Amino acid sequence: MTNLDQAFIKAYQQQVADTQLPERVPLNEVSRLADSRVSDDDTTSMRLHRRIRDSVVPAPHVDFAKAYSTEQVPSEEPFRPLLEVERFSLPTVCRQLYEAASAELNMLADALAHESSQGLKVLAIDGYSAGEGTTTLSLCLADRLSQLGIKVVVADANLDDPQVASRLGLNVQTGWEDVLRDNLPLEEVVIEASDGPMAVLPLRKPFSLTGGATEGLNDCMLRMATSIKKLRSGFSLVLIDMSPLENPGAFDCLLPSGFGTQLDAILLTHNVRATPHDRIAELQRQLRAAGVAQAGIVQTFVPAA
Repeated sequence: MTNLDQAFIKAYQQQVADTQLPERVPLNEVSRLADSRVSDDDTTSMRLHRRIRDSVVPAPHVDFAKAYSTEQVPSEEPFRPLLEVERFSLPTVCRQLYEAASAELNMLADALAHESSQGLKVLAIDGYSAGEGTTTLSLCLADRLSQLGIKVVVADANLDDPQVASRLGLNVQTGWEDVLRDNLPLEEVVIEASDGPMAVLPLRKPFSLTGGATEGLNDCMLRMATSIKKLRSGFSLVLIDMSPLENPGAFDCLLPSGFGTQLDAILLTHNVRATPHDRIAELQRQLRAAGVAQAGIVQTFVPAA
């Protein structure tokens, strides 16, 4: 069992145990962690768990070092962002989450740092629907990883409701959409902090990949994959904050026709107060059928709207 396996995963136990699940793997039992809550209506409290018992829907283990060491060839000129801020101002929810679940966040960040050293380069973070806590988790993890000395970038791929820039208090003049639509150099959009090895690739506003044309969709998907490939060359770990997977077109981004060729794995978020367990189990099946490696699931506890 890898460190990443040990760092998180809440077994669905009774709810999912009633569902027909293939190839369950018995795993060590660990104690339940105390529920952590924060007060803001739009904030996320989080609880991380290891896999327990045989009621888990197992995410297939990926040997990242073996799978990707021969495929990823660094570009001759490493990627260098041209934009810089002194520091990123993390949203209040991140600070509250640090107080409520610091140990769990550190455990997950340590595990991702280890997997990064073994070859993990690009990790999508996503949930089934809006309000699962993916943006909050992406920013908190990026901050924690940068404190560990990991050079990390958060790419805002929530095309329907981009929030990375606004959550960090950034008033950006250009965004990833300018790269995808107008071929603006990626170096002119990525913003890095001077006080640590963290950067972001923001979106300024919601962006349609298609523009109503299949040719436009193919071009944008190719440019997304090209952008992520460039980020791979300049950062130790790329975290992609995705659109909810129930949204039209979001799942397609994970496929080889999207940027799936550059994706190593996906980390799912699950708001247990809003999304039924059986819906997450079905999403896992769809990801397995599509050949998308799953790093695990993080449970969040976002207050109901």
